[in-house]
Amino acid sequence: MKKMKRLLSAVLAAMTLTVSVPFVKADAKTYSGTIKCSGSTALLPIVKQAAEDFMKANPKVSIQVTGGGSGTGIKNVQDGVVDIGNSDVFAPEGSGLVDHQIAVIPFLFIVNPSVQVNNLTKQQLADIFSGKITNWKEVGGNDQKITVIMRQASSGTRMTVQQLVMGSEQFTTNAIVQDSNGSVKATVARTPGAIGYVDLAYVDKTVKALKYEGVDCTLDNVKNGKYKLVSIGHMYTKGQPSELVKAFINYVQSSTFQNRVLPFYKFAPVNTSITKQVSKIKLTTSTNKATNVKPSSALRKSTKRK
Repeated sequence: MKKMKRLLSAVLAAMTLTVSVPFVKADAKTYSGTIKCSGSTALLPIVKQAAEDFMKANPKVSIQVTGGGSGTGIKNVQDGVVDIGNSDVFAPEGSGLVDHQIAVIPFLFIVNPSVQVNNLTKQQLADIFSGKITNWKEVGGNDQKITVIMRQASSGTRMTVQQLVMGSEQFTTNAIVQDSNGSVKATVARTPGAIGYVDLAYVDKTVKALKYEGVDCTLDNVKNGKYKLVSIGHMYTKGQPSELVKAFINYVQSSTFQNRVLPFYKFAPVNTSITKQVSKIKLTTSTNKATNVKPSSALRKSTKRK
C-alpha cells in the first residue's frame, strides 16, 4: 500500500510539472483594481493563465474571465459590461473598439476515436457540415452515421469555419450545438461517429485530430504557412484602456508570455510572419443556428464546460 501511495505521489508530481507554466512579471509596478473579461472560449486557456500570473504579482488586482463566444465578448465590451472583449474574429469596422492582438490561433477538426478517417478536404468538410454527407463511408471511412457537433452563432470558431471552410454553404440544422470549445471536445469524445471543431489548445487523447487538406495542425505548420485554418486572437477595449487594463494587456503581449507561454498552450506568437497572411475573419450575425438536435440528458450531465 505504501509503495502504491509513493507511486501515485510521483505520478501526480510529474503531472504538476507537465502543466506548470513559469510566471514572469511584465513590469515592476504593483497595481490594484478589477478587470472584467469575456468572450472567446478559444482564448480562455491563455487569458486565464495571464490573469493568474498577473494577480500573483498584484495581490490587490481581481481579474474575472468568462467565455460566451467572440460575439458576446465584442458586444459586452461595446456595452461597457466588461473591460476587455476577447475575440478570435475582427470586430466590425466603425465599432469604436481598440484592437490589441495577442495570438495566432490554430483551429482543427476532431472526430471520435471510432471514426476510421484521418484526413478531410475543404470540400468534404463543407459537405459534412452542410448535411450533404451523412455517413463516414462516403469519405473513405466505415459505414457509420456522422454526428455533427458545432458551436453557437456567437462563436468565433464557428465564424472561422464558416468563412474559411463553408463559404456560401450553410451549416446543417441537424446538429448538436455546444457553447464552448471544451464542451465540443467532450461531446465528440463521448459520441461514436461524431465530428466537431475546436482550437488546438483543447485537443487531447480523448479525440482524434484530423489533417486538413493533408496537413497536420502543428505549430510548425502554422508558422511556416502550410496549415491554413488559423485566426487572430484579439483583446478589444472600448477606446484606450485604463492604466490597469493596459498593464494586463502589455503582459499578454510581452515577449516572454508570447514566446514561452503561448507555445505551451499551442498558440503561435502574434509577431510571427504568418500574422500578415492570416485571413481577416470578420464578426457575422448568422441566423442559421443549427438547433434541431440537442444532446441527450445523460450526455448533458456528463459533458462539462471548459
